[in-house]
Amino acid sequence: DVPSMGYKVLHVVAGEKPFASDLKAGGLTLENAALKVTVDPQTGCITSLYDKKTQFEVPALRWADLGDGRHGFSLINNSKYGYDDKDNVLRISLLRSPTWPDPEADRGHQHFTYALYPHAGDWQQALTVRHGYEYNYTLHAQQVEAHTGSLPAQHSYATVMPENVVLTA
Repeated sequence: DVPSMGYKVLHVVAGEKPFASDLKAGGLTLENAALKVTVDPQTGCITSLYDKKTQFEVPALRWADLGDGRHGFSLINNSKYGYDDKDNVLRISLLRSPTWPDPEADRGHQHFTYALYPHAGDWQQALTVRHGYEYNYTLHAQQVEAHTGSLPAQHSYATVMPENVVLTA
């Protein structure tokens, strides 16, 4: 009696026109004329998104990290995705204000939050990915009236090990 969670079906039919692509995939990188993406082999996280046109690097969603492998800090945020670093300075873009496709984008009142997370080791050892998820998807408790049921007073539906694995839904 579990209700459906929804789905989407995509049917792809090969076109008649040939499709040309400059996409190259090798090892842990994907690259075309505009971008180069590097993925961490242990976590699957995008560790580098390099825009070849602007020569800016956008490290990640939810967080970015600056460190030397022994220590560093992560800049964690709840809604911004543009980062760059230069000369040991990590910057976050708060507003883009594009005019296309939405001429009203980033206009009016803006609200954002961020956290600075200093750490020892690198971002993997510091569990920055987990902290980014925790910052963006906070757990909200809800009190309910006492009622009967078949479950015990304490119950766990999921356990995740090791601690660098993040369970999302």
